[in-house]
Amino acid sequence: MWHESIMDTIDSQLLRVVDGWQRRQAWPHAVLLTGSERSGIFDQAFYLARRLLCETENACGVCSSCQRVHRMSHIDLHLLASTPTLKQLDLPLVDGANERHLIRKEEVLECCRALSLKAHEGGWRVILCLRPEEMNKEAANTLLKTLEEPGDHCLFVLVTSEPKALLKTIISRCQHVKLKPQSREDLSQVWIQEGCERSKSEVLAAMDLRGFGVTPETLSELRPLVLGWLTAVHERHRVQELELAEGLNRQGTPEAVLRVLRSLLSDLLALNAGCPEVELTHRDRLDDLRRMTGLDSLTMAGVLDTSAGALRRNVSLISILTAIARGAQLT
Repeated sequence: MWHESIMDTIDSQLLRVVDGWQRRQAWPHAVLLTGSERSGIFDQAFYLARRLLCETENACGVCSSCQRVHRMSHIDLHLLASTPTLKQLDLPLVDGANERHLIRKEEVLECCRALSLKAHEGGWRVILCLRPEEMNKEAANTLLKTLEEPGDHCLFVLVTSEPKALLKTIISRCQHVKLKPQSREDLSQVWIQEGCERSKSEVLAAMDLRGFGVTPETLSELRPLVLGWLTAVHERHRVQELELAEGLNRQGTPEAVLRVLRSLLSDLLALNAGCPEVELTHRDRLDDLRRMTGLDSLTMAGVLDTSAGALRRNVSLISILTAIARGAQLT
């Protein structure tokens, strides 16, 4: 689940805004949190839930309500998210969940039905909508209608790093809070507090991997596989390339795999541009990177930039990796 240690450093801007809402008793009915996932937007969303549902109204973290929010068992807290997003964030799957990559209209309607009832504990009801850009058209229109006719003591929290992918009418009905990214050093300290070694924490922080289902252990497993895949592409070993792509498909979430790949390609671009080696993220794998400087990393990175949309269209990770290897545009 989300990192408890990060909750000790709530975004100062969000804290000021929330304190103002609470002081004036003027909470909005919908909040849009935006920023890179490096800014901890998912953590901040859960903070909002704890703040409203806490028995002390201060997100104490120790009361029964806060503990139930942490366990995702609070009856007045509802989640809207695709199955891959729930898995990445280690959140409970809904009953009968399948590998749906989009949030469907039926799920939004189910939340709306829950909101039509009074809060079970007499207070607020909170709906966390994680990556709302993953809604299909019907779901987005249903959400819009709900935001136009909000219920009392009900807060929608929409969390996204891609606000441009949302309907403008949805954005206009939300209180928009933009979060700034945390520094690499701050992120590195978070990983260290989670028990990670300094060297690995710096790599994880540099790759901006929070929210992508990556731990120090999975990084140790993913990075050699991605490096091996890049080597196979460079040496034109097609069979090995496919085998490694299949291994990556089994090993990690598509978003995590592509994030690691993006970081390695960035280092290759930096090496080709003559940047100082001390500025590289993967300095500990410098020999591997030097052997692959002949790769057309610029074209590969260009294809990779279109991968988020491809994932939303249910394009498989193997197909995306194949397109990146060939420098072919994703359709």
